[in-house]
Amino acid sequence: MFIDTRTSEEQQADGTIPGAIHVPRNAVEAFLDPTHRPLFTAEELADLPPVPEPGQQIIVLCNLGLASSLSAASLQRIGLTGATDVEGGFQAWKAAGLPVIRPGAV
Repeated sequence: MFIDTRTSEEQQADGTIPGAIHVPRNAVEAFLDPTHRPLFTAEELADLPPVPEPGQQIIVLCNLGLASSLSAASLQRIGLTGATDVEGGFQAWKAAGLPVIRPGAV
């Protein structure tokens, strides 16, 4: 599971990673923690990312790699031990020439 915590503005400016799920940084724990699912309505649940399995690999990415480190640590604390992040964030990903869907691309 690949989680992109960048803002919508950052994604629109720089592009997105194929297959990444957009989850705002301030919602990572609430959206991915399975114990929080009963707090959401059925309509809200339809828009949430799938609940990861405890050992499933979860790669969290932000713009520069700072916020994603915090997100990954939080996910590990709630039992999602496969959580990690991308050192250097999206900017390092892009600089390495890894796949990016450019803004406005279809």
